[in-house]
Amino acid sequence: MRLLKKDEYSLLERLVTLSQKGMHRAMSTYLKTKYKNIIVDEKYIVAIGDIPIALVAHMDTVYSTPVQDLFYDSKKGVMWSPDGLGADDRAGVFAILKILQSDIKPLPSIIFTTDEEKGCVGANALAKYNYPFP
Repeated sequence: MRLLKKDEYSLLERLVTLSQKGMHRAMSTYLKTKYKNIIVDEKYIVAIGDIPIALVAHMDTVYSTPVQDLFYDSKKGVMWSPDGLGADDRAGVFAILKILQSDIKPLPSIIFTTDEEKGCVGANALAKYNYPFP
């Protein structure tokens, strides 16, 4: 098992402490620095890549409020919070960001949705959209 590096821990800490709206803002801002063609809706974000592969994660969490207290046990490689970590897919967002930070080419498409924990609201809204991928 590999432990998180300091910059990885900082990134994951930022992700789990954001509200869904904060996450939406941060992801749309970040993706605009990497992609030319991006669709931003209040319920989803789609960045259209160069290859027919899409990486998908949702931006919400089962917890109603973001993490306040976060702990990392570097001996065991475990991150936890008494507030509930909410990393069910914040870890997915983290993994996608790490892939994009590696400057991989060609770029895959990215799909981030909202309110998956409330009935797949973002995914359902995107499913009604005219298919955006080439």
